[in-house]
Amino acid sequence: MIKKRVGIVGYGVVGKRRRSFIDAHPALTIVAVSDITFPEDVVEADGARAYRDYQHLLKEDLNVLFVCVPNYLAPEATIAGLERGLHVFCEKPPGRTVKDVEAVMAIEKRHPGLILKYGFNHRYHDSVQDALKIIESGELGGIININGVYGKSRIVPFSGGWRAERQYAGGGILLDQGIHMLDLMRLFCGEFQEVRSFVSNDFWRHDVEDNAYALLRDGKGRVAMLQSSATLWEHRFSLDIFLERGYLKLSGLLTGSKSYGEETLRIGRASESDNGVLHSEQRKYLDDPSWKREIDEFADVIEGKAPVRFGTSIDALNTMKLVYRIYFADEAWREKFSIPNPDNPRAVDRHTSLYKSTDLVFPVVISGMNNLEKIFSGSPDIQAFAGGYFRYLSELMQSLDPGAIGAFMQTLENARVHDSTVFVIGNGGSASTASHIGNDIGMAMVKMAEHNRPYRVFPLTDHVSTMTAVGNDYGYDDIFLKQLAIHYRDGDVLLAISASGNSPNVVKAAEWVRGKQGTVLGLLGFDGGKLSELCHVPIVVATPKGEYGPVEDVHLILNHMLTSWIQQKFGGGAAAPTETPMHPSHTLYAI
Repeated sequence: MIKKRVGIVGYGVVGKRRRSFIDAHPALTIVAVSDITFPEDVVEADGARAYRDYQHLLKEDLNVLFVCVPNYLAPEATIAGLERGLHVFCEKPPGRTVKDVEAVMAIEKRHPGLILKYGFNHRYHDSVQDALKIIESGELGGIININGVYGKSRIVPFSGGWRAERQYAGGGILLDQGIHMLDLMRLFCGEFQEVRSFVSNDFWRHDVEDNAYALLRDGKGRVAMLQSSATLWEHRFSLDIFLERGYLKLSGLLTGSKSYGEETLRIGRASESDNGVLHSEQRKYLDDPSWKREIDEFADVIEGKAPVRFGTSIDALNTMKLVYRIYFADEAWREKFSIPNPDNPRAVDRHTSLYKSTDLVFPVVISGMNNLEKIFSGSPDIQAFAGGYFRYLSELMQSLDPGAIGAFMQTLENARVHDSTVFVIGNGGSASTASHIGNDIGMAMVKMAEHNRPYRVFPLTDHVSTMTAVGNDYGYDDIFLKQLAIHYRDGDVLLAISASGNSPNVVKAAEWVRGKQGTVLGLLGFDGGKLSELCHVPIVVATPKGEYGPVEDVHLILNHMLTSWIQQKFGGGAAAPTETPMHPSHTLYAI
């Protein structure tokens, strides 16, 4: 038997535990692992090649990829694996948002021969499997209602680390742990149509929830009640399922931490009279086979021996939508964090932005067409197409966040007052926009003799000899980074322009500036890409992927709008602003 060659992205507690079961499987063999905590790029970890950067791991000769990384990296790594032609197993949660899952599914559809499975291992516990068999047998009748409590203890407080930050986690205890309980409720009842909830962060006071309480009702009128909590002061798992002729009570859970107590299933059978339960029995479970079962099933699916039973991308999407329906159902929580409606395709994901925007509209893709294709399909001639295109640009302009534009302009002004330089970078059409910005904003003040402190705007796209030399000697990914290494001073600003948000040379430069504690602005498109996480103030022209023209149009309009504002403010009769640097408390972004 030729073993499938496996790589693991994220070699922490979960990654190492997955490896122990991969090593034990006769059809799988570990080749390489990656984790950002490794001291150098290529080392050895438990006999496997090891990398700090998972992109380097993907250059290995692999068949299978296991993704065991924080929420904000999971979709990116999953997509990268699929695009490399690898079967992918990804841990829960599948990402931070519903749109994260939808983005992965779009790539999955382009690779129908590859297997994608998500790790919802609670379904594979013996207690859950036994309960499912009893329900499916009908011996206790149909389900009436379900009550589930899942929470964490004071021993492992919900405080600190990436799980406590919305930009990295996407959500709190509900998304991190309660998602397992919701997945089990879906397993037993199917999909839920109605959701009522209370969500709060009143105790730990992070920007993610520490408690969520939800009432769910399915199409048959069955109600499920959920408490997902980070304030129970002990690890707790309980799931009570009440049926027409008895009950099933799952309590405790065998886990790696061994902190949820003994795993049991109590089965109660109702009497024929009104005396309640006539007989009950309790089953105790001594082993946790869930991790092994998931690996075994995944290997069988890859070999073509079986279909994916649990953990398909559809499972991941529907469970993620249920999480967000709970968030959205609490009006106060929804308004506080601008939670999008997961059932509304015009909702937008803003978790990747360090700048908290307040209102943004995401254009829709319908029936597999992007918006330009839709406009063209409904246009009998160029005149009609032009009208549709211009209306679309107007919609995109209206969808931009005014607060982000204000923060963007204030950052430029702060750089001018401090005599700092704004370096501008981009590729292709974005490179021409960088040059255009250098001319317009850079020259805007020079033309006004009474103001001798200009905006120092320096497009790194205009130095052909330098760029070609760096590209030839070091590689195209370094054409901006090497220039920054020469010219950058503390306090300078980088303006990154990229429709995709993923241009490697732009991302690399932004990461370098962030490493220098510098400020990064962004003119981005599509879903913002990697740069939306790196920019202190990203302005995202949110279109379906591939619509470069409208994105670049809006970027140029923003340049002209900012230039016009500067000209009017400094030369149009308005009083000149004082040359006083802004107090840090007045900035609208967090560095």
